[in-house]
Amino acid sequence: MDYIPSDEAILKLKIYKKEREQRLQKIKKAVQERLQSIKERNVMKARIIISSAVLRRRIEQEVKYIKWCEDSIRLIESCKFLWDEKDERPFAYSDVETALEAYFAELIEF
Repeated sequence: MDYIPSDEAILKLKIYKKEREQRLQKIKKAVQERLQSIKERNVMKARIIISSAVLRRRIEQEVKYIKWCEDSIRLIESCKFLWDEKDERPFAYSDVETALEAYFAELIEF
């Protein structure tokens, strides 16, 4: 076989999602602590603003990765029939069109 079984792909995505959720919580906690420290010291410098922008981007990236995992899990689950070895017939694009369009809906207009 030249593909990963759907259940294994879903399991891996769930593991990645959990790891990223844990990472996100650590980042959020660190940012909250940092902002509290800055507030208590009552000192502001340009580098604090720049590092804040970088930290925000890091949080956004984790949130987007988690969403990608969730969306990809839903896509694979809705297309599981493609992995069914008992069915030898070729599938048409129309068999997955709705699922793929939903998967890309936030990014592309159809």
